[in-house]
Amino acid sequence: MLAVQADGHEVTTVEALASADGELSIVQQAFRDAHGLQCGFCTPGFVVTLTSFLRDHPEPTDDEIRSALSGNLCRCTGYQGILKAARLAADAGRRP
Repeated sequence: MLAVQADGHEVTTVEALASADGELSIVQQAFRDAHGLQCGFCTPGFVVTLTSFLRDHPEPTDDEIRSALSGNLCRCTGYQGILKAARLAADAGRRP
């Protein structure tokens, strides 16, 4: 999406996902715990996309996660850590 297409809409960045005191969101923590990043270039896109997806799909299958993240490209990790982080975040979001 071009920036001009966001005119009049709310935009959430990866920085806004952590709490005011710096506590990481469930998704950010999962990426950290599962080593779902390498160079970090693609990480904000994956984290924001996954956060939005899990809000709307709290109990996704692995295939649904792959489909939701398919618009983001990573040239470093081979996706295994990213998918592990996504599953970890999905499972953590279901815990009481």
